[in-house]
Amino acid sequence: MDRAGPASPASRHVRGGRSGPRFPRTGRGAAARARGLSLAAAILLAFPAFLGGAPASAAGREGTAQAEELRPTAAHVRSTRAVVELMSRYHYRKVRLDDELGSRVLDRYIHLFDPSHSVFLAGDIADFDLHRTRVDDALHRGRLDLAFAVFDRYRLRMEDRARTASELVAGDFDFAREEELEIDRRDAPWPRSAAVLDDYWRRRVKNDILELELAGHDREAIPETLRTRYARMARRVRQIDADDVVQYFLNAYTQSIDPHSAYFSPRSSENFRIRMSLSLEGIGAALQTVGEHTVVRRIITGGPADRSGQLGVDDRIIGVRQADEREMTDIVSWRIEDVVNLIRGPKGSTVHLQILSAGAPSGAPRTLSLVRDRIDLDDQSASRRLLETRASDGSPTRVGVIDIPSFYLDLAGRSAGRKDYRSTSRDVRRLIEELRAEGIDALVVDLRDNQGGALDEALLVAGLFIETGPIVQIRKSSGRAQVKWDKDPSVAWGGPLGVLVNRSSASASEILAGAIQDYGRGLVIGTRTYGKGTVQNLVDLPSYGGTGRLKLTVSQYFRVNGEGVQRRGIVPDVDFEAITGGSHGGEEDLENALPWARVKAAAKWRAAHRNEEAVAAAREWSRERVRAGEPFRILKEEIENRRRLGEASTLSLNRKQREAEHARLETERLRVARTLGRAAAEEEGGETPAGVERLPELRDAFFLAEAARVIADYLSWRPSHTRERAGN
Repeated sequence: MDRAGPASPASRHVRGGRSGPRFPRTGRGAAARARGLSLAAAILLAFPAFLGGAPASAAGREGTAQAEELRPTAAHVRSTRAVVELMSRYHYRKVRLDDELGSRVLDRYIHLFDPSHSVFLAGDIADFDLHRTRVDDALHRGRLDLAFAVFDRYRLRMEDRARTASELVAGDFDFAREEELEIDRRDAPWPRSAAVLDDYWRRRVKNDILELELAGHDREAIPETLRTRYARMARRVRQIDADDVVQYFLNAYTQSIDPHSAYFSPRSSENFRIRMSLSLEGIGAALQTVGEHTVVRRIITGGPADRSGQLGVDDRIIGVRQADEREMTDIVSWRIEDVVNLIRGPKGSTVHLQILSAGAPSGAPRTLSLVRDRIDLDDQSASRRLLETRASDGSPTRVGVIDIPSFYLDLAGRSAGRKDYRSTSRDVRRLIEELRAEGIDALVVDLRDNQGGALDEALLVAGLFIETGPIVQIRKSSGRAQVKWDKDPSVAWGGPLGVLVNRSSASASEILAGAIQDYGRGLVIGTRTYGKGTVQNLVDLPSYGGTGRLKLTVSQYFRVNGEGVQRRGIVPDVDFEAITGGSHGGEEDLENALPWARVKAAAKWRAAHRNEEAVAAAREWSRERVRAGEPFRILKEEIENRRRLGEASTLSLNRKQREAEHARLETERLRVARTLGRAAAEEEGGETPAGVERLPELRDAFFLAEAARVIADYLSWRPSHTRERAGN
């Protein structure tokens, strides 16, 4: 198991998912992109992993009754100056560090600590505002007094909030009363008095009690459980050290320019390196802290969580129990490091997790049991399967599927001259040969949730499907563009080809999908991709007098037709958005994302002829299935319900209403699971169990089966089909 970092002490993160929003589902994780990649590699085309999580340097530190006074060191001053100099000179977006940018840095820094406006008072913000026009000067000079002053005030307020919450637990709460908790307070005014803040926290404590009651906790034990939780909340703040404060402040600066640039403190850099190189024994899930909860960030392919199909991205883990324990341990407000240590364990041992499903309001949780296993990142490689399907005209079609979770390369093995070193392109070529031997008629490359990796591997995989030619253009801040080519004329598969993508397909996977589309080589199927069209370098700051590392956006890449990927992503030829709700959660939803742009088409790029009539027919037949099929209708209803829940800004504190809402959601989930189970049974033959626990797996397989039908229709199309349909 892994965790994402670095980020804020109270972070939020972008939702995404395999078929649109991140529903509970079988994961395929971007953690696999770590496979064999060297941190020394200059070009990073992977999706950012620092969007959430507690500071890495908090690992292993115990809380103390009295927090030490934190002050910046000379090394922090040098690091700040180095980061500002590098961002100013080499960042792709040339932004002057002035009063306007400094003001945005201060707002972002405050938001990192208190995104829900539930800790600071209006008077605190007024005090910070007195220094607003001096933030830029402070960064230039490496002066960090304001950063530490804001944190000192935050720590003081959090101590007070934790004490107040502990006292409120003993209150007499009426759960029959019509009352609500405001859960989206990003735009709420800052509380003008402690009394206003106390009322919000009274409702918050009431909600915590209700959640535990709905989870089946002993009512007599709930007050002590919550007092322990709130004490942990205060202790976690005391464990933040000076390196963490500097990291938060510098990331407020870097991410005010671009969401993918980030500063890693020395300890964060080392932990990042370890996470990129070690095998883990656990459940195979990357976690992060979001507010008080531990949230599943991604699922590692092949791990226990993936194999179970019962844990999904954005699920919240609220309790952990070992096999030899009788009671669940409440982990709300725990440090992420402590949660990870509790869930990890020896291979073959069992851990029980208490889960609140993604997208659902707080209610009765479900319990999941997983047998821990060894998670070798080197094993997260491309895989294949064979689907038997039928085109719309009834003709049987054997569709091979190659699942590419990331673009990986064993740099050490290649450098050592090993003949058996692993890489995506080598594995995909081998898998194509195996599928050809099984007599496939068409091929689907599954890039869902593939969030990037080694650029050269994406180019080599594209070259498996085209003869020769430019694949991608990379433009530096100077405006000079470099064209990356496929120079190998050999083609591993020249038959009908589909590329399946979703909103979490990003970076290098967008380069591959865009090249297949630009060359008219196949159909892109699914939803619009993420839209990350930028390239980052990792810079070791000791070379510039500082400490830690800076991830710096230095380039932007473009398709060979000149279109930018940034913000817009790759638009599929056959779109599933109507049944996935996949229009949100992309690059354009990130603050300060670089704008879309275009350049001239690459010289010597020539698109091959593609049968556009066949493409149009396959698209229309897929739309007809969407309009007529019960599974599609059920999925659309579910998406609409989840959208409604996701947009809710309040949460009822009435017990009966919460119980009814939870029951309704569980009934809906079961209905969806049974509908998809019947569809899978019709597709594969035989019976398909359809419990709620299989819903992520069933949803995942359903979209893959539809992609196979699309490519089968494309393969079987004849001009007579269009005439026959027109005559009906």
